[in-house]
Order: sequence, then C-alpha cells, then structure tokens
Amino acid sequence: MRAGDYLRRHQGFSGRVLRDIRKDASSIDCCGSHIRLVDPLHTGDVLRIRLQEPDWQLEPSSLSVPIAYEDEDVIVFNKPAGMPCHPTPAHRRDTLANVFAGLCAQREERMVFRPLNRLDKDTSGLVLAAKNSYAASWAAQSCQKQYLALCCGRLPEDFGRIDLPIGQPDAQAPRRAVLREGQRAVTNYRVLQRFDNYTLLCISLGTGRTHQIRVHFAHTGHPLAGDLLYGGTMELLDHQALHCFRLRFQPPGGQQAVWVQGALCKEFENALHLLGK
Repeated sequence: MRAGDYLRRHQGFSGRVLRDIRKDASSIDCCGSHIRLVDPLHTGDVLRIRLQEPDWQLEPSSLSVPIAYEDEDVIVFNKPAGMPCHPTPAHRRDTLANVFAGLCAQREERMVFRPLNRLDKDTSGLVLAAKNSYAASWAAQSCQKQYLALCCGRLPEDFGRIDLPIGQPDAQAPRRAVLREGQRAVTNYRVLQRFDNYTLLCISLGTGRTHQIRVHFAHTGHPLAGDLLYGGTMELLDHQALHCFRLRFQPPGGQQAVWVQGALCKEFENALHLLGK
C-alpha cells in the first residue's frame, strides 16, 4: 500500500494534512529515510510524520479558564459566559484563543488554537481544541455535545424534537429566525425538571446552526432564560441559560472514545438555586 493511502485510510489523516506533507519533504520518513506519499510501505516499516505549525500567533492573555481535560493531542476548556472563542473588534485580548496563547507562552510551546466546537460569547461550557492538525481531523468528525438549558415556561412533553430551518433575516444583524428558505436544523431535548415558570432541559443537536438552540426554543414560545436577544426573561440571570456540560470525541488512531463533563457556571448554578433545585 502507498504511504498516502495508508495514512488516509488507516490513520485518519485529512486531505489538507496530506497536502501539507506533500509540500514539505522533511515531514515524512520511513525507517529514517525520506519517502514520498506515493511510495509503497512494507511489513515492519516505521513511518514518522512531523506536523509543522503555521506562523500564526495571538496576543497571550493572563486570564485563567478551567481545564476539564487535557492530553498530548487535545485540550478541553470549561469556558465562562461572557468570553468569546475568537477575537473580535470588541474583544481583542480577552478571548479563549488569547487564553490558549497565554497557556502556550507559559509552557514555552508553539501551537495554533483549533477549537472543534465553538460556543456563543454568552454560552458557557466545554470547548474542545486540538493541539495539532492530525488530532483535529479525528476529533472533529466524532465530537458530540450535550447541553443544559433553562427555558421559560413549562414544556408539556418529556421528550421532543424540533426540526425547523434556520436563516438570517438581516445579514447586518446577529439575530437568526426560523425561515422556510433557511438551512435545516434539528434539536433533540429531554426534560430534566419542571419548575413553576421554567423547565430544565438536556439537549443534543442533530445539526450545528448559529444560535440553533436559542432560536428553536424562542420559536416554540419558550425562549431561554436570560436570552435578551430572543425574548427570554432576565429575572434569574443576565445571559442565556445555556451550558455545554458534556462532550464525547474520538482520539487519534482509533483509540477508545473520551467522555468529558464540566461543572455548571456559577450564574447558571445560582439560577437553579433560586428555583429551589
């Protein structure tokens, strides 16, 4: 079998990573000697790949974010509400990407921030980031997430599925809506606890549209608590009650899947405390 076919079929290397290897002759060798991706492999060969990091650096931040899990290939942060994942004109130095850059600087490591699931600025919870392009190609295909959400009102069904397309009515505004011409969006939910005027949900996604959970529940008349953009009441907290609390991913090389669970942010926890749960 050719080296390129072996890396793609049996080791999960993406086409982009293989293109990078093809461009750099020093990035691949077999038993200590340079080979090409079209060269054949044989039983007993030792294939070595060197992944090169691009020259892309962010300003490091001294902010601290809890790390829920870490190994040589990935890191999982438990992001607080109010922190964007990537820099924006309004947030240039206080994002999760800047925190990652600060962590790399502290450890004297050189890595690019590769988040495999991105949360809205005011959504808290687990964010999985790959430390190299090989790990990214494995974990991105297998990453599954579960959310906790507190919505307004009492949902009558214990289980439900919302399958409604989502689009952007105004390209200049962040708000999304259920639109006939939008992209298909599927949200599955299970009721964990009902309160007088709220319902606590466990949610998994069949698709990953912007603001999907927030839009779907607002459309059904049950916006998330604290979600001012989509009509949620602000009496319990000042940002949407949405937290990515559990995720699953496949490590490189087809190892056993990893499950990570993260603690609730303080604001969400305090809201539940006020409700008496």
